Amino acid sequence: MTWCFRLFILISFTFILVNSGRIKRQGGGGGGGGGGGGGGGGGGGGGGTSGYGGSLSGGVIAGIVVGVVLLTLLVGCYLLLSCLDLTPCQKGRPLRSSRSYINGGTAWEYDISNSIFIPATFASYYYQYGMNHGPFNMNLGFYPEAGYTVHGGGNDDVGTYIITGIYSPRTLRMSLKKHYQTGTGNPQENLGHKVKIQVEWNHYNQQFEGKYYVRTRLHKDENIFIIRYEGTAY
Repeated sequence: MTWCFRLFILISFTFILVNSGRIKRQGGGGGGGGGGGGGGGGGGGGGGTSGYGGSLSGGVIAGIVVGVVLLTLLVGCYLLLSCLDLTPCQKGRPLRSSRSYINGGTAWEYDISNSIFIPATFASYYYQYGMNHGPFNMNLGFYPEAGYTVHGGGNDDVGTYIITGIYSPRTLRMSLKKHYQTGTGNPQENLGHKVKIQVEWNHYNQQFEGKYYVRTRLHKDENIFIIRYEGTAY
């Protein structure tokens, strides 16, 4: 869940509390008048107390109802903007953290990680600006003894980069981060920025498939990213 969605929920619950308190205060004033009228007799006093309790509970219920309606509207607007790809606070940012992503997949029945996570030169492909880019050489090394970390680097049509990340031999997922080196490659595209990549192994296509996420001062983007073994192990 993104911080925008959490903000929507916080606003909604704040509205519920404020609205409930406002209506309770209005109900309390009415209850006080009833109590004053009950001074003439015990029966009247009892009626005043009942009126106060009824307006109090009614105020709470009304506040909750209004708050729930507002929350529903906010959630609906959020989902609509997400579908229209117009949510600026989310675009270019993965929905899940690196650790959550690699551990959140389905565990494979058989351990085939040793035949997949091998130090080698891979080929990377990505989709941007309405066209495919690649293949580009990407060198990756896998280190299970260091907490299943990934280190490597490569070049593409943006520039030269180093790459770090983590992977899971259980779910066959990787979460990587490319850090472009300033002054290399295309000066219009290379801002020395970082690109996040989340991919998982597709056994049928024999490649890692997923998405890249990038946020710079120029644009925010996310799209298809593929890593395929086409080189030589080292």
